[in-house]
Amino acid sequence: FLGGEPQIGAQGFGGEIGHLRVRPGPGTPMGQRTAELGNLASGRGTLWLSQGWEQPRGDELAQGPITPEESEAFATAFRAGDSRALQVVGAGAEPLAVALGALHLGIGLQRFIIVGGFAKALGEPYRSLLVRLCRERTWDLGQDWERMIALGAEGCDEGLSGALHFGSQRFMAALEC
Repeated sequence: FLGGEPQIGAQGFGGEIGHLRVRPGPGTPMGQRTAELGNLASGRGTLWLSQGWEQPRGDELAQGPITPEESEAFATAFRAGDSRALQVVGAGAEPLAVALGALHLGIGLQRFIIVGGFAKALGEPYRSLLVRLCRERTWDLGQDWERMIALGAEGCDEGLSGALHFGSQRFMAALEC
């Protein structure tokens, strides 16, 4: 969006960094495999990345891949600073931070709203992780990553809102024929 209007290319597509093919952060068991960024930096990606992680004794979560039923407990563990949860989420957040940094440095974007149920469930610690990673992965031009990265509003499905806006524009254009 620029000036509140969605920006689309000649083929009618908007910017969607979620389809970039990336690898998880370094040192992960799945580090040699690629995935789409939107899948990797999501709840689905966390399930995938959790395969092969050994859990240190004393942590709350069981060993092995995280099942969908465990996702709420996983988000709670992440927010509480569980070492396994921090490693798994960090592996997915790493390529997202690089993509955000590239968009900022390459074309000057200064506001990133992170949406999705899993990101919102991880909450402020996830936003803070992205802020830290973006600072570490970009040249310091005086940008304020704390201000630039926000989580989407609770109870709002921004993805559906964007689709509704885009669809309504097409619908109105069709009525003009």
